[in-house]
Amino acid sequence: MTAAHRSGRNLSLTVRARQSAIRVLRAARKIRGHRPPGPGRPPRVPAGWVLAPPDFVGIGAQKAGTSWWSALIHEHPDVHRGSGQPKEMHFFDGYWEQPFTNADLERYTRYFPRPPGGSAGEWTPGYMIDFWTPELLRRAAPDARILVLLRDPLERYRSGMAHTDDM
Repeated sequence: MTAAHRSGRNLSLTVRARQSAIRVLRAARKIRGHRPPGPGRPPRVPAGWVLAPPDFVGIGAQKAGTSWWSALIHEHPDVHRGSGQPKEMHFFDGYWEQPFTNADLERYTRYFPRPPGGSAGEWTPGYMIDFWTPELLRRAAPDARILVLLRDPLERYRSGMAHTDDM
């Protein structure tokens, strides 16, 4: 088998895997009556502040310290989060099935007001496993730093179990 043939075969497998994943997501959505969570309304923009794509987007495994890192970063006086904005926006969750338009790109930018020279960003760990999100992030925030947090899988499991036991 030639390298070109293998490459074409791998591409075909990737396309089929994506199509299968979309079918599973559609079925799960119907079964659960799921509506993707969203970020809510964009925050108010104080006079003199600017809107721009995020400077950073944090992703990573659950129970890997994303809340802690988010809190540390947002304590810095030059890093801003819109009033009432949650840590996890889940902005891109619904775009696995629908197109991401220029209007959506503009709407995403409205979630990141900051004074001139300030920084803004978000943390949504789930973006790491959503196959459609990297391309959308590349379009929506091409200059953003992607902050990836990982954790030892066994420690993550133990933490998740402890969290479940506390519920």
